[in-house]
Amino acid sequence: MKIFVIRHGQTELNAKNLITGHIDDVLTPKGINQAKNAVQFLPKTIKRIYSSSLKRAKQIAEIINQELKAPLTFHDELKEVNFGVLGGTPYLDEYKKRHRMLDYDWRPSGESFEDVKTRVAAFLKKLRMSIRAKKY
Repeated sequence: MKIFVIRHGQTELNAKNLITGHIDDVLTPKGINQAKNAVQFLPKTIKRIYSSSLKRAKQIAEIINQELKAPLTFHDELKEVNFGVLGGTPYLDEYKKRHRMLDYDWRPSGESFEDVKTRVAAFLKKLRMSIRAKKY
């Protein structure tokens, strides 16, 4: 099984240099073009598309799926990290410092890297089990 991961394009809040996380933001025209350009790098043999349930991720998944025409499902487990109270605020020096160091820990109001890793790993395990069950 191969998994291709694509991040959404530019969003309205990204353009304003604001932190998004779990805020349900939408793609800008530039972000839509980025999504359309991403399609050319994906193999046409992709069988399924799994997307975050956030609007920006849904938008890119739907744009990509106009070309691939694969079954598409949306999952909360694939959401971006929850930045808690920092969501919607300007990128601060402390955020930039942590981001560069990969020391993601936005608790107590948000998630840590371990929280996100656990959430996504559980989804991937469930996905793998589902695929194995269908083969037999």
